[in-house]
Amino acid sequence: MPPRRTNHLVTLILAASGAAAPALGQDSVAATPGGNDALSAHAAASQRVRYVVDAAAAGTSWGNTVLLAPVLKASRETDPLFRTLILGSGAMSPSYLTNVSFASRDYSVWATPGQGVHPASNTPPGTISRTGHEVQFGVAASEFGLTQSGALAALVGFDSATPTRLYVERVVALASRTAAGGEDTATISLGAVDAQGFVALRADDFNTSPSTATRVLGENILRINAPARNTSVNSLAAFGGANFVSDVAASTFIISNETTPTNTPTLAPAASGAPAAAVFDLASRLRIGTTGANLTTTTAHLDAGVAGHRGNPTFSPFATLPGSSGNIGAVASLARVGTKTNTLHVFDLAPGTPPALVAPSRRSYTIPLSLSTPGYLTNPSGNAEFRQYLSQTAFRGGNGQVGLGAAPGGARVMAAVATDPTQGESVVTVRISGETAQWSIAAFPGKAVLSGPPPAGAAIGTLSIPLQASAPAVDLLGNVYFVATWQPSGAVPPRRGVFKAVNLPTGYALELLLSTGQQVAGPNSGRTYTITDLGLRDADSVASGAFHAQQLLQQQLPGRTTGDAASINAAGGLSLHAVIEYDNAGQAEAYDAVLVVLPGGAPAPPCAADYDGNGQVQVADIFAFLSAWFAGEPAAFQFGGTPSVPAIFAFLSAWFAGC
Repeated sequence: MPPRRTNHLVTLILAASGAAAPALGQDSVAATPGGNDALSAHAAASQRVRYVVDAAAAGTSWGNTVLLAPVLKASRETDPLFRTLILGSGAMSPSYLTNVSFASRDYSVWATPGQGVHPASNTPPGTISRTGHEVQFGVAASEFGLTQSGALAALVGFDSATPTRLYVERVVALASRTAAGGEDTATISLGAVDAQGFVALRADDFNTSPSTATRVLGENILRINAPARNTSVNSLAAFGGANFVSDVAASTFIISNETTPTNTPTLAPAASGAPAAAVFDLASRLRIGTTGANLTTTTAHLDAGVAGHRGNPTFSPFATLPGSSGNIGAVASLARVGTKTNTLHVFDLAPGTPPALVAPSRRSYTIPLSLSTPGYLTNPSGNAEFRQYLSQTAFRGGNGQVGLGAAPGGARVMAAVATDPTQGESVVTVRISGETAQWSIAAFPGKAVLSGPPPAGAAIGTLSIPLQASAPAVDLLGNVYFVATWQPSGAVPPRRGVFKAVNLPTGYALELLLSTGQQVAGPNSGRTYTITDLGLRDADSVASGAFHAQQLLQQQLPGRTTGDAASINAAGGLSLHAVIEYDNAGQAEAYDAVLVVLPGGAPAPPCAADYDGNGQVQVADIFAFLSAWFAGEPAAFQFGGTPSVPAIFAFLSAWFAGC
């Protein structure tokens, strides 16, 4: 039979951090109300945990339905003054895998308060067996406390028949100490994750004690294969002047014990199967490799006139140079021209092991003087800059400060937060078609948040003045996603929200996807939780745990592909950090959580010409149809009802029409 079709679920993953908040992920509460069922980062039983999270419905300001599901929890903090570690930078795979199969696995499942996966703080749940997922994507988060740090990864799968049920495999990818009471040997930061579960990390000796003889040496970039992790703690150490990692089979040093500081890395697919880590260093070099042995180093990625890149790289497998073919994706960053960081920079990668720089693809775009939209003007004096690379984000993540996506017609789109000394922050975009660059402003202080698409949609509030916005992400229809402060209409305190700046022919219009203050009934916990915070700022800059561009699942999932930018199905997902507080039998239990947000609407009508069900109408669909037709398979006769030549012509007519 032809490959089965899978429904498209747009996944918006939301993970947020709050420095004083405890952290849990899956929809569970402690058996003793007010308790804590966070798992240890150092217990063998919690290195790999599988469980089900069922999603709950919520509405957007435009009347779309989304489904919310907390999928990850941070690990337990050993300091008794804190309940858990804090979730730092987050990541999500930009694409997904389909029809993934594996040997039978058990996932814990529950629907009663107090049940969960903690061996002491929860009562035992039931289990359900699985042998595969129709769709699988990766999520990850770093975590940290006063001293210790680490990284978590998760593979999340679901089936189109039950899109509200998510199957989560949580893995402790790397920890800064071997035991709960041990000494820290490294500080660990997250860069990226892919759909296979590979995680790209950075490690150095910051915040470790000089008396710790085994603390890691120099600058280090690692790739961890989360599905291959064993059940022992994976940690770093230095012996005899060299760095080592305890789970050798699952861990690869791409860079080890170097002196030039690096940013946090991203991941790009390689011909060998395991992805390459791509990272910038402070010598303005691009370093890319699948192993330390094939690591390449170059400054040829910089466009003419660019003094150097700034901040962390963003990788997209879908945003290559318009008109190019065969390239595996593009990398974007901020860049300095002259004395100002006022430029967006991008280049393509070609397939290989490791991927190769496509030097002719280098492009840079400097924000124009007096960029305006009705109601707002930025850069009137030429002093606006892109400043979100400053402070801790270069070394702690997230990736990256530039949104990199596409738009209908084959255009490439980039977005970033521009800061004007007088006008404040705004989210600006540049759309590249051929050699033409068109700049726009997607969000600005005081921009209206609407109840629906214009012109009928009414204002329900505005973005705050001054604006505080996270780094933006861009989908494949030119929409821009970000977290920002906003002021609801009426006598209501300001809140933080997750926004989609919808790319309409008349300009960008704001849809509110999620906001602090919302209450959600947890299907598994049997308790209601309130979203009390969304990660955004720290004391002096955008927070590492705020939303960043490498937290968007750009690929539209099978069965819900759309060309309508206003559709809830326009993007595949996003991740950011949120604090949620349960009402557990009258006791407050607050947690940092990674939330998965799925579209709750009906799937798009099936496209008959997309015969192989991969979401695109391609020549391969013709061969798949003809193969099925000659084999006499019933699905090939849906165009005519009988095994006749007219069925072939009916299919080809649909194929040439595009659906």
